[in-house]
Amino acid sequence: MGKRKLQIIVVVGLLGLFLLWIAIGRDSQNEEASCREWKNNLERGAKVQVLRHRLPEPLVQLFRLAAVESRYFERSESLKNTLLASGYLTNLCVALTNSSVSRYQIFDAVQQAARGTSAEGYWRAGIMSNTLIVVTCRAKDVPLFKGTLKE
Repeated sequence: MGKRKLQIIVVVGLLGLFLLWIAIGRDSQNEEASCREWKNNLERGAKVQVLRHRLPEPLVQLFRLAAVESRYFERSESLKNTLLASGYLTNLCVALTNSSVSRYQIFDAVQQAARGTSAEGYWRAGIMSNTLIVVTCRAKDVPLFKGTLKE
């Protein structure tokens, strides 16, 4: 085997190891990127929704803002479901048993807990019924939110 062939085999082997190293480390990066994309799609959808309600109807129809808004929200929902299935995101359910606590007080408490931490902006809360609120957050932020929701 010539010196040139040996060099090619070594370079290809090192390249293969490098690609394998990247592929192994990409799962968490892909989930983090997907989580950022989930957050960004929700924010963009909300901005388009506000814009759609402020512009005259002919402009809304011309730019097809309803379809754009729908695409952002559908994409964020798809990403959320994927991240929930992978375990990167988690749903925390809060049952409202105390009638003196409103849903908005719970939203404010969760928002205050997340403020100034790495969890800020990476959670969403939704009202499932009159007595159930679901907080979707990253799995690593669950202890932060559980402590807040127990109070």
